[in-house]
Amino acid sequence: MKKVILILILIIYSVFSYNLTFALENNSPLIKAYNNFIIKLESKVNKEENQLIILEKVKTKIDTILKSKKISTKSIVLLEELGNLNNSQIKKLKSKIENSYYTNVLKTEIQKNDASITYIDYWQLDLEKKERQKFIDYKNSFSLPTFISNTLSSNKKYLYSIYDSESHLFEFLDNNKIKRIIFTNYYEITESNYNLFYSKSWYILNHGWKYLFIEKYEIEEKIPYSESYNLFKWFMQNSSANYYENNSYYYNKFSKFSYINDKYWFYIKNINSIWINIKESILYKKWNNYGFIKDYVKVPLINWDIIKNITNKNLFLSQIIDDKKTLNYETDKYFLEIKDITENLTAWLTKEEKIKKIYDYVLKNITYTNPPILSDVEIFSWIDTYINKDWVCEWYVKLMAYMLMFAWIEDVEVIRWFVINASDFPKVWHAWLKIWEYYYDPTFDDPIWNNKVKEFDEYVYYKLPEDLFYTNRYDLSDLPEEIKTKSKEELEEIISKNLYNLTSKYKNSWYNIMKYTSLLFNNWLNYNDKFDINKLEQIIDSYDVNWKDMTFIKNWEKTYIKKLRYYKFKNDTIINLLMTIKYDLTNKYIFKWIFSDWSYEYRLVYELEVF
Repeated sequence: MKKVILILILIIYSVFSYNLTFALENNSPLIKAYNNFIIKLESKVNKEENQLIILEKVKTKIDTILKSKKISTKSIVLLEELGNLNNSQIKKLKSKIENSYYTNVLKTEIQKNDASITYIDYWQLDLEKKERQKFIDYKNSFSLPTFISNTLSSNKKYLYSIYDSESHLFEFLDNNKIKRIIFTNYYEITESNYNLFYSKSWYILNHGWKYLFIEKYEIEEKIPYSESYNLFKWFMQNSSANYYENNSYYYNKFSKFSYINDKYWFYIKNINSIWINIKESILYKKWNNYGFIKDYVKVPLINWDIIKNITNKNLFLSQIIDDKKTLNYETDKYFLEIKDITENLTAWLTKEEKIKKIYDYVLKNITYTNPPILSDVEIFSWIDTYINKDWVCEWYVKLMAYMLMFAWIEDVEVIRWFVINASDFPKVWHAWLKIWEYYYDPTFDDPIWNNKVKEFDEYVYYKLPEDLFYTNRYDLSDLPEEIKTKSKEELEEIISKNLYNLTSKYKNSWYNIMKYTSLLFNNWLNYNDKFDINKLEQIIDSYDVNWKDMTFIKNWEKTYIKKLRYYKFKNDTIINLLMTIKYDLTNKYIFKWIFSDWSYEYRLVYELEVF
């Protein structure tokens, strides 16, 4: 194992002798070297599980080298790209190992003639296995009364059937297949009449506490989704909802859809009773919902040449499909523009520098649509908003996600749910990004109400850990119902408390989101204390100033003001003032400026010269 890793490290450093641009091109020495390493690894290590262990060790080795302060920028770029190749191979191996158990039923088939996709994922098989287990558990827990056991013979079988009161189905397990029995006539067997049924054949089943003798019946097998590829064309409306044809990716857009009210499988007779035509329809899955579609059209997504170097194509394509639901634009031109912008912005940068550059670009080039007209579908078109530079939250993160993937940063997730201090909560959800283990919200860092442009060190929602980021937001499944009815003031108090409780954990951090609560915490104030002028005067020096002679008393001596720079403020503007000075109260003073009529104003002095 050590020899294999050593071979890879030697290959890495041999690549460093090449021109950097050439080394990163498609089919470059770096890619060739890594592919040769994989070939040698597979020839020396048979088990995929052991290959995975070695690749994880390679990942650790690369990360260790990257942490060294002595390596050059050129080495950093090459090692990061090597890391991308290695991470991609790790994902492939993990997927292969996970799926190997299901090779007898897991099928992925692309039919070249009509470009439809047949796909069953292994999670579905787990669901089906659990559904079968219900019947096994039921049988193991059920004891037949003696008079029923005595009635059974070779020509009479007991069905351990489960009755569904909603569908009125009697279903049972037979040779690992779920089936249903359909009947109209039956006889009830009791302890007093069971001997009348000795000579009769067919089935006995129970309904509640009753035992039924079924003579005329029909049995139909339930079709598992994992075997339905024998009957239908398939496609998945999620990350796999695309297909490749003639150097481009496409997906099927449909207008008519019918859900199947069953996560596991279905009966042919049920679908024949509606408009489904097996030969014409496509079986469809979105998350855990299944159904049939027809009247679909082929929609172009993107040319392969544009995204050929993107490692996580499924993520990229799933975002385009989501975009295409509102408007049908020819998008290749605009994707090429975004690709060129990204490559010019991020050339020769490390991954962290790329993220910073893209985040800053999005915020400095996009303006929030305020207020958004939610009935106007065009505001949800990324192309329309890209052209007009006028966006809503989802398209800030969509543009950023596209740019990140063009910059070879593949572990990107677009998340959409609720921010409780958003102006439109709870009517409209919000969108943000997760990159690796950190979270980003460009919309909340854009000054919506004025034209001020933030500097990078002013961003609040850049690269936050999960607990800090979620102090003011919830994923859908976590949103407490009572939150929806709280007032804006109550919600702000919840957020303040959440941040305050994390202050000790992040007291030495640079996070801007913590600055205000840290100010409270460090000065023995509670999260819900109203920060006013009196509290500010307890923290920094405060003086009364006579406007006539421009003097104030300091250390029992009259001090003359030569020059000062200041901000005027009141109690209701103090939070904005603290934001302006970035919560830094070092070398700051409060002057209570007293006029001739004894009226006064407060000034926060940040530059002072005295005689």
